[in-house]
Amino acid sequence: MTSLRFFVLLTLSFTWWAISLGADINCVTSDDAPVVTNVVKPTYPPLAAAKNINGVVLVDVQIDSCGIVRKASPVGGPSLLRKPAKEAAMRWRFNCRETSGGLRSARLTFIFRPISYVPKEGESDFTAPYQISVRWEGIAGSSQK
Repeated sequence: MTSLRFFVLLTLSFTWWAISLGADINCVTSDDAPVVTNVVKPTYPPLAAAKNINGVVLVDVQIDSCGIVRKASPVGGPSLLRKPAKEAAMRWRFNCRETSGGLRSARLTFIFRPISYVPKEGESDFTAPYQISVRWEGIAGSSQK
């Protein structure tokens, strides 16, 4: 019982010390699923838009204990959309993890919508936990939208 009290006091003391130093304590203390902290939407490739190519690209990512994507591997979807999805996935960020164990995994879903797609009012591009909708935005300076 005494060792349990000591452990609790030690944990509380460390937490107070970390907060007083301004440390980020939003770390996961178990092997829970990674939580997205920063989403990067890929650019719809103009060639894919011109060819009316759309679809879903799945990207498996490996995330280190600091929440940085270390590896991204497209596992499906139209070939013209895989590269921009992979590049965007490499720039996503996730919560850190207190333990420095191995890499965590997640599968991101990039939905490249048809050019004619009109989102519903209030519809978000991001859907938790790992899905993002990508629409053709046209070329800067053009009247196409």
